[in-house]
Amino acid sequence: MNSKKIIALCAGIAAVFCSCQKENFKEVENIAFKQEKFSMKEGETMKLGPDNVVITPPEAKEFLNMDKAELISDNKASVSVDTSASGFIVKALFEGSSTITMKFTDTHGNIKTATATVEVGTAHEYVDLGLSVKWAVCNIGAETAEAYGKYFAWGETASKEKYETSNYAHCKGEPDTFTKYCTSIDKGESVDDKTVLESVDDAAAVLWGETWRMPTKEEVDELVKSLEWSITIGKTTIFTGRAKNGATIVIPAGGYRQSKLSGEGSAYFWSSTLVGNNCSQAYYFFGEEDWFDEGEAAMSIEKYGRMIGLPVRPVRVR
Repeated sequence: MNSKKIIALCAGIAAVFCSCQKENFKEVENIAFKQEKFSMKEGETMKLGPDNVVITPPEAKEFLNMDKAELISDNKASVSVDTSASGFIVKALFEGSSTITMKFTDTHGNIKTATATVEVGTAHEYVDLGLSVKWAVCNIGAETAEAYGKYFAWGETASKEKYETSNYAHCKGEPDTFTKYCTSIDKGESVDDKTVLESVDDAAAVLWGETWRMPTKEEVDELVKSLEWSITIGKTTIFTGRAKNGATIVIPAGGYRQSKLSGEGSAYFWSSTLVGNNCSQAYYFFGEEDWFDEGEAAMSIEKYGRMIGLPVRPVRVR
């Protein structure tokens, strides 16, 4: 058989093959996620891949390039997509809504898409008091606004039985041996001049996620001065602050911890700010019954040794 006949034969076979392919091709009529809406909490992740979509007709699936699927979020501030891992990892970043689109290309170059909504909610309630930041409704570790919650030394992210110099995370177990957040050579081996907690040492950021942090001294001061405060004395004494917009915040009189719980009847929680000229201390919110006017609340911002255990009341980062 000469070369011309061979070429003609191959061309004929190719034509028949292409014709068969065209006859067998099934175009996708519809593609959709198995559910139209996903609900997530800030910080949560979920795996979402091609197996999470329904293709109609089913036999059209073999004509889609499944291994080259793409997933896109239209609100990256609320929902991110990580494509570096096997499959797609969707992460809820901040409360809000995002439309996610999974895109496929079939063997004929047609683009097919499936869309769904991801609703992101916060895992912890907060209140808008019309101030520079929004405040959490509860202390860390508390399930209600009136509950004390957990106690933390300043700059530590885990609660413990005793709060003392010997077991403080940022010193060597003795007075004036600070290893971090040191503003004077008399207080530690080296000076770093850090006066605000980094996120790795912020109990709110570590335990509640990147959308929360501990309040600064200025934010605590704003809370103290901007609200009208009252006190309710009972089995659990609480301080209630009412904002100009009518919203309220409740702070329980949970006292403080060293070797045991003390100071119940007064309200405390840490700020994230160190006392610059005395790095042994940090600023905190303080509420007590007014000494001169029984039944009235007296609120202030004070400073105390950073090894002591106080509650933490987070604020929203955004």
